Amino acid sequence: MLATKKLGWSKYWTRWAAIWTIVWLIGWIRGILLWPFIGALIGEYIKRNSIEESMKPALWSFIWIAMSWIIKIALCIILWGYIITEAIKIL
Repeated sequence: MLATKKLGWSKYWTRWAAIWTIVWLIGWIRGILLWPFIGALIGEYIKRNSIEESMKPALWSFIWIAMSWIIKIALCIILWGYIITEAIKIL
């Protein structure tokens, strides 16, 4: 907010930036999971000209992306649990 006042920008810009940040945060998980699937589907369809044959690689790309995110989130939870328990021991 202070930077927008110094630069002479309106509050309208700041509000819309905040709104779109919230919209992006809500939709980013869907986008991360959906766009690799769509990209693989289109790429394989261009190569094979068959939607049935294109679905298998597209589904596998979706599964691998989803599994990698599940593993990353699980590791983050484990790491934060370790950090918090070590911090409690120090205090």
